Amino acid sequence: MNQQGKRPVIAHFGSNRAKGTLNINEAVDNLEKRIGKKFHYWSHRGRNLDEGKCFLWTDVMRMVSMCDIYVEGLSLEAYGKPFGEWGNAAVEAGALGKIVVSHSLRNDLYEKNFGKCEIQVANSIDELTDTLERLVLMKEAERLEQKKKTRAWVERNHSFEAVGKIMWDRIYRDFF
Repeated sequence: MNQQGKRPVIAHFGSNRAKGTLNINEAVDNLEKRIGKKFHYWSHRGRNLDEGKCFLWTDVMRMVSMCDIYVEGLSLEAYGKPFGEWGNAAVEAGALGKIVVSHSLRNDLYEKNFGKCEIQVANSIDELTDTLERLVLMKEAERLEQKKKTRAWVERNHSFEAVGKIMWDRIYRDFF
């Protein structure tokens, strides 16, 4: 529990099975076995993703706005090949000032081009369990600082101003 006696809220609302929902649920179950119920977990557990009963984007954003830690994805493979990069939901959750955890097979490439990425990377069920444990057991002030870093990272690298500048500098400048 954090200093105010509130349990941190972990959330995951993948839009389809490709987001690795079953892997994320397994990691959360492992975390609960390891440290007990020191957190809340919000997800679409129990909903059949194959029947299209996912949440609407507006509902997801409302729920993400109320969590502390958002797990975007943990797909280990797709079509028989290694798979995994964070996407729009990770950036949206970061823009809302949430700690974001996701998979990334090429985080090294991102950091080479853009600098430190504030998304917490976990590329296996065990890594996700360990990362969530570290985040849940952080002091509230440490979690708040990480949330601020994540929000600042989104503003610096993924706002429309930042993306426009990157496109101008790397693509369009030479056209004019």
